[in-house]
Amino acid sequence: MGAALWGRRRLARLPGAGRRGVAVREILCAIELGEGDERAFAHALRLATALRGSLRLVHVEPTRRGRPDWSSYPHVRETLRAWGIEGAAQLEVHKAELQETDPLSGLLRQISAHEVDLVVVATHGREGVARWLQGSVCEELLRAVAVPVLALPPESGFVDPASGALVIERVLAPVCDPPGAQRALELLEELVEAVELPDADLRLLHVEGVEGRQPRIRAGRAGRLTREWLVLPAGPAPEAAILAEVERWRPDLVVMTTQGPQGLWERLQGSATEKILRGGHAPLLAVPAR
Repeated sequence: MGAALWGRRRLARLPGAGRRGVAVREILCAIELGEGDERAFAHALRLATALRGSLRLVHVEPTRRGRPDWSSYPHVRETLRAWGIEGAAQLEVHKAELQETDPLSGLLRQISAHEVDLVVVATHGREGVARWLQGSVCEELLRAVAVPVLALPPESGFVDPASGALVIERVLAPVCDPPGAQRALELLEELVEAVELPDADLRLLHVEGVEGRQPRIRAGRAGRLTREWLVLPAGPAPEAAILAEVERWRPDLVVMTTQGPQGLWERLQGSATEKILRGGHAPLLAVPAR
């Protein structure tokens, strides 16, 4: 692989720029009340409090084994008190149960009925939610929903469940479609501003020959993001170049655009995306292009 091309500059603050269509207020967290789902719960709760939104906990159970024991799961108020976060009483929390043979359809109905803005889910091998949220089913979820999905592979995450501490220092964003990438970065900026992160590095990754020339991305509002471009030479498998950068740079978050049947997403599905989710490299924020 040839040498990479670099460029770096600070994102400028542009008042009022680009909030359109990306405001997050309703967060849905799909859980199975099993080991590993605490990570998804912690991320959804931390983001809901930072964004001053509401949290919808949906218990997913593909088979009927009785009503879930919510008492064995972390409580919202107790968790927030342990984190030392004020205003816990103002957080709106809803709980729902899905006990059906097709939990994916039930989850999609919940997302549509309650106008969900962000879905948070943990994938952890062949246990829990990952028993049905894997392979083609996972791709189907990401394709079917018109809202962003934050997927947490095993042993990954940027929120500490014990303290609520949130750390995002490196963000990798593969870019090919300017409008879609713009929306994804606007959502990222909204999240970064809400949680008041220290300065973070945003690496925009473009593989030459994928969807034409290097796209133009407008500067955003988030002064806490330092943007840099990484342009990689064209190769027979652009997804391999992206995976190699994930492995090399070890980002705290990967932001990708879901494109439907065309573009970079079509090239990645079933290969890079699946490996990112299952390989435990980094949380993945998948944002629909339209």
